[in-house]
Amino acid sequence: MTEPDLHGTDPRLLARFLDVDEVPRRLWPHEELGAILRHQIASSVQLDLETLGSPISIRLHALPPAQQPGKLTFGELFQRADPPLELLSLVKQFAKASRIRGESALPAEIATVIYLTSIVVARLRCGQRITEQSDEALLYGIQWVIDQPWVDGGTRALFRQALQLYK
Repeated sequence: MTEPDLHGTDPRLLARFLDVDEVPRRLWPHEELGAILRHQIASSVQLDLETLGSPISIRLHALPPAQQPGKLTFGELFQRADPPLELLSLVKQFAKASRIRGESALPAEIATVIYLTSIVVARLRCGQRITEQSDEALLYGIQWVIDQPWVDGGTRALFRQALQLYK
């Protein structure tokens, strides 16, 4: 089966992606979402991106050696002063695919945080925009992350910093 290419996804569909209020029912209590987010942040970028297969895996392996994640975790990537922009873009696509594909092991809320974090880090640390989402949609998503009681303080601080860019 061919994997969908989410790179050219219609921005209106992606706006629906950020509409976290449409999650039909909460399967995970807040305490568990916090634990799942901590686990995801400590997970290997490479291993998770490879689980989706092509085209994300193909693009991952095509990165120059200096940009290959190796044993890098999501948290380490998001904390780098100079994260590779293409790797952030792949993480964004991974999270979007995880959210869109119903069979993903990641809860929709966690996929949303990872998706938005990759966008925010690209803007804050690389000065680049890796999404076609409107500033209004991003502002909504940023505020949503800040408002979640299960989001850790470091992630919340990153999003508070990003809030200043979109006001």
